[in-house]
Amino acid sequence: MSLVLGLVPSAYIDGYTTLSTAHQIMFSRMQSDDANSHERIVWRRTPHLDQSLLHFDKPSELAELLHKVYYEMFDCEDIALARQVKSGVKSNSILQRMSNITYTRHSFVSLLAAFRRRLSPETDWTSVANGIVDRVGRDNRLIIGMNSYQDLCAHLHAAGLLDVVPLYHSPQVPQDVYKSRTVFANWSDEEIGHLVYVGLRIRVRDMARAEGLASPLLFTVRTPAALNYSATFYALHGSVTVDPTSKTFDVQTSSDRSHDVIAIARVPAWTLMVDPDTTTVEMGVRPGALNGPAIFRTLGMSMAVFSAPLVDTANVFFSRSPPTVGGVPLAPFIEEYVPSVSNSELEMRTVSVTLDSRREGVASLTLREDVTGEEERAKWTDKVDVRAVQVSSTDGVVETVCGTFSRPLHFTLTVDLKDAKLRIARKSFYVEVVAPVARIVPPSALPMHRVILDRLPIAEDRTNHPMKWLDMHGQFSFSDRERANRERFFNGGRVPFVEFKDDLFVLLMRCAGFQNPVRVFFLLDESKGSGSDFLAQTHAVIFVSALKWDSTASTIVADAYVISHPDEETLEMLAASGVKAGQLPHPHATATLWDKMLIGFAKRCGNGTWFHKASCSRPTAALCGCGAGVDVGGFKAVKEWKGVPAEKVTRAAIGMLFAPHFLENVGGHMPNFATSMGIPVARPPPTGTTSSRVHVPVSATTAEPAGQCARCGNDARLECPKCGKVKYCDKNCMRVHAKAHKSACK
Repeated sequence: MSLVLGLVPSAYIDGYTTLSTAHQIMFSRMQSDDANSHERIVWRRTPHLDQSLLHFDKPSELAELLHKVYYEMFDCEDIALARQVKSGVKSNSILQRMSNITYTRHSFVSLLAAFRRRLSPETDWTSVANGIVDRVGRDNRLIIGMNSYQDLCAHLHAAGLLDVVPLYHSPQVPQDVYKSRTVFANWSDEEIGHLVYVGLRIRVRDMARAEGLASPLLFTVRTPAALNYSATFYALHGSVTVDPTSKTFDVQTSSDRSHDVIAIARVPAWTLMVDPDTTTVEMGVRPGALNGPAIFRTLGMSMAVFSAPLVDTANVFFSRSPPTVGGVPLAPFIEEYVPSVSNSELEMRTVSVTLDSRREGVASLTLREDVTGEEERAKWTDKVDVRAVQVSSTDGVVETVCGTFSRPLHFTLTVDLKDAKLRIARKSFYVEVVAPVARIVPPSALPMHRVILDRLPIAEDRTNHPMKWLDMHGQFSFSDRERANRERFFNGGRVPFVEFKDDLFVLLMRCAGFQNPVRVFFLLDESKGSGSDFLAQTHAVIFVSALKWDSTASTIVADAYVISHPDEETLEMLAASGVKAGQLPHPHATATLWDKMLIGFAKRCGNGTWFHKASCSRPTAALCGCGAGVDVGGFKAVKEWKGVPAEKVTRAAIGMLFAPHFLENVGGHMPNFATSMGIPVARPPPTGTTSSRVHVPVSATTAEPAGQCARCGNDARLECPKCGKVKYCDKNCMRVHAKAHKSACK
């Protein structure tokens, strides 16, 4: 969908968000199998979309993908949910899912229209559209939604996406019905067409019956054999004048809200011809799982606030073209699907798209570039080596290099060249790159929301105890996948981003008063210097003056000051100051990630207090010094830091990074975690899962007493994951002591 809409969630690219939903997930996990949360999503433009068209070789695969989108949009109509409720299964997740009425068929067709505009002329759209309609018609899951099938067909026809067969006159209806028994008796076949605009006059007191029912209204054509819903209609106060000559009607609007309501919808003409004498036009209410009983009590089984016979000329009106409002054609029906510039008129490159095996996402992208220059063609003829180079890992730019010549290829998603294929046609003079879409992209600072630290309240525990909730809060910053990776970390596996998040967790926990609390941290790059000389390994120093509430993100942030890559003089000054500090050692890959993310932590709280200087090269690998010494009053107020030069620190807002719940499972450990805290859980652990001890560097919520660290002797609750016989205070002690403990670990 990001390829089509030109927008992609930042959390999808970077794999994290700074907005916490931990409290929502925690409580929903206690009540049901589903972890529900409402996430705020930050969107980013897809790179190079304006210069690209999409090509799909297999229309059936694209149709399958779009049908899955259709089901996801209307899964509230799944008959299986209704059967579960009828059988007595009324969990909150099922009821909420059935009541989540968000989209209309107009929404889906608008998406298809946007999709169609992004496709290359070579893509067989007719086969795609027919495949979608065929799958919708055969999908037995959305039986309830078949009441809106004609509405779907009508929108597809109006958008020019497909002339659907159900829109034509039904062969089961005798021809004399069209000429004598219908409201179209005086219309020619050309005037009737496939779609007719129907107006319904509704008294205001009838419309008032729908107030308080909290459910969408539906324009309904009811026959003895079927219901045809239209969730897209136009309504306004006023009166109607019918013009029988032009076969249309005009609405005179009124600002007086006591006037009748005129509702106008577009429906397939043949649905009005089956049995017009018994057909009614209604304004109804879409029932939901939660408000269904209230709707039935108020409106009865018909669920209609107003109903009129199709042949009631006082309340039902017809138009062969969009009706007018004060003589002007009704805008919504004309501007609904404004055609964009034809793809054939644009000079755009074509990106071939290959879907994954499940038809749920993009597996790879293919770009072809022709070689036109004579000198470059000479290089190709001489068989000079051609290679592909990744220019940027975040915006999909790849360069093909042949000798001194290079040409950029702009993919519309980030790609990974490690498994890419390079096709070189030296006689036909073109190069083609087939690159898989990158699944893991080095994170950037773009998803971080801005904060104004001086306006945030200080987070303090008035009982003078550590903030015990912070441990639980931090646990939910990791997805289930990342938690499993943390387990492997203690057995030798190391993923930089997970280790970076673990460092953030440790930093905030120790600032909050857990295990050897400190407010100054040396970030150590283990690839530099020896283990005993930590100053040589230091690539950044962080000073935390306070922890503050960020209520908009439902989390806390550290009001911190950073010295990035301190020089030798600064390090000696820090050592001589006697400041009590902790250490966060990590491998070079994690250190590089720390340097990159510190830029974002600093920029998110800049708030216009400092800007890059003209001489600044604006490095992206480490924090520059343009913000050093600016807005550092909080740093100067800490007496223990008097010996550290304030002109060298840069203010930063450091907080946890949370796994996006809409992308990954979060909180799978909740049953075991809740049990360890003595919290009753309303359900058993999901079948097929195994219980495992959560290894947390610092923990204030485990029920067992603290032991003694096998390396340093400090309080420890972190067990060896293999034998469980010895304990450590943090991951550093566990890693250092691993060799000594290996022989006894059984």
